[in-house]
Formats: sequence, C-alpha cells, structure tokens
Amino acid sequence: MKLSDYLTQEGETITSFAKRIERSTSTVSRLVRGLTDPDGATVRRIAEATNNKVQPNDFYSDENAIEGGPRQPEPSPPGEFQKAS
Repeated sequence: MKLSDYLTQEGETITSFAKRIERSTSTVSRLVRGLTDPDGATVRRIAEATNNKVQPNDFYSDENAIEGGPRQPEPSPPGEFQKAS
C-alpha cells in the first residue's frame, strides 16, 4: 500500500504521521509525493507505524512512480558510453 493511500484510508495528516515516525513534515510530504526514497531507518518506522500496511517495496516499485518524480538516466545506445555528470 502506498503511504498516501494509507494516510487517506486512516484519515491521518502528513503532519501527525511525521510526528509519529519522528521525521519532518517536509520529509513525509516528499515521500508521499514520490519525490524521494526513504532511508532504511525511515522505512522501518513507517512499517511499524502502519502495522506493516506500508512495506519497503511500496516505495520502490514502478507502480508508485509519478510524473515529475525522480528519474533514472536514459540508457546509452549500444556501443556508446554514457558521459559522467
């Protein structure tokens, strides 16, 4: 289950959830919008706070990608090397 779906289902605000997992409101907001990936400690806190309804894989599957979110670099065509940024 996506974190945004959990919060909606439970009627919980980002602010109150952030307090429960001891993270900033801005961090939780970015997680909900898919703009950042949680670190290991945050994933564990979220899983615990949601009674495992939100799992680590819920943050990393393609299903949760949103337009405007983090993007992976395009693969180079065969025989070409990708320039380092």
